[in-house]
Amino acid sequence: MSTQPHILYCHCAQARLLSDEGRRVVLDRLCLSGADFEAVPDLCALAMRRDVLLQKLARASELIVIACHARAVRGLFAAAGAPLREDGVKLLDLRARPAEEILAALPPSAGGARDAAQLATELDAQAETKPVWFPVVDFARCTHCMQCRSFCLFGVYGKDADGRLAVQQPGNCKPDCPACARVCPELAIIFPRYKQEPINGGEVTAADAAREPVKVDVSALLGGDIYKTLRSRCACTAPRFAPDRDAAQAQEERRKCLEQLQRDLDIPPEVLHSLSRPGGVPGGEREKTS
Repeated sequence: MSTQPHILYCHCAQARLLSDEGRRVVLDRLCLSGADFEAVPDLCALAMRRDVLLQKLARASELIVIACHARAVRGLFAAAGAPLREDGVKLLDLRARPAEEILAALPPSAGGARDAAQLATELDAQAETKPVWFPVVDFARCTHCMQCRSFCLFGVYGKDADGRLAVQQPGNCKPDCPACARVCPELAIIFPRYKQEPINGGEVTAADAAREPVKVDVSALLGGDIYKTLRSRCACTAPRFAPDRDAAQAQEERRKCLEQLQRDLDIPPEVLHSLSRPGGVPGGEREKTS
């Protein structure tokens, strides 16, 4: 007699990336079927705190996960220290597939029905109040070039004991900022809650892979080199410009650089605002990655 697979359902209670209708239909059917399943308010939050539930499920002989894009789900389990096998795992993408298709892929089951409306209310009530935003890595694509680590100003990335890329301080990541994913030459950095594919974990198309990665002068973003150059220029020439004039010019050059970065990398204005002030970059956080 074959055993029933373990089923994990993500309600996406905070970000609500999954359609309300799709969630309702799938959750109703799961509850009515009497299937034995785990319902969690937010898979991203579980991964960020490395919840033991994900480690337990990753060891199951058969696992069905009803959540968002497959690359994102695999990245989230890996971030929790629970990488998924290729065999025995079925990832059902409720973000991209209609609910009927998801339901058709579920095994038949019978048992005591659960109250779907009550369960949905409970899951919504358990949603995180603080935004959950951090990168996960598609290690099937990552070459460990460390470009994301060099670019990140907030110490999110580091290296593991084997010298491989690791997301070591996910809590340092700035909400809604996908900039490091845009500079990744292999499209290996995923933000599951981002609005556009393939950064949100959607499949990488040939056109995506052929695109030119965004190139960023990090020293210009930091502003240190600009200030140093202008001070040197002032010291080596006649006092045509007052020192405070040089600082203002440097700040204006930096502002233009940051505006260009906002267009190229979709960096939120509040993050750019913190960087546009002299001394506004958390250098201590950046030093942790060196």
